[in-house]
Amino acid sequence: MRGVCSRRAEKRTGGITLIELLVVFSIVGMLVTLVAPVGYRQMEKARAQEEWMVFRREINELAFLAFSRGYRFDIHMSGSALEWSRQGGELESRTYEYLFFDPEQKISISAKGVASQPQIRVWQAGRERELKLNEWMDSR
Repeated sequence: MRGVCSRRAEKRTGGITLIELLVVFSIVGMLVTLVAPVGYRQMEKARAQEEWMVFRREINELAFLAFSRGYRFDIHMSGSALEWSRQGGELESRTYEYLFFDPEQKISISAKGVASQPQIRVWQAGRERELKLNEWMDSR
């Protein structure tokens, strides 16, 4: 009888039971439900920050074009839309997903690259941010 028990023991240790597999899957599922929302929020924050950087780069690019080529730009910001036009040129626009302009703002960038206002106010993910303009004029 001793030989029969040892054979059963050998068979049982050779694989994973369905119960063990279900326990592992349930633990992994619980971990995913805990970690996934945190990861999603971090991805949304990163996308919002990337959009902020694109916005800053666009405004600085318009100021540089105005300065280097002698153009004048009129910029209109309302809701999630940014619209600009070169003096005598077509209206161009961009819509943002994470940035919101409240209140509506209008600025002009002169042919010398100087903005008519010192800053632009933007809401990003529930917090207010400011983009300072004309910083290149500071002699620090």
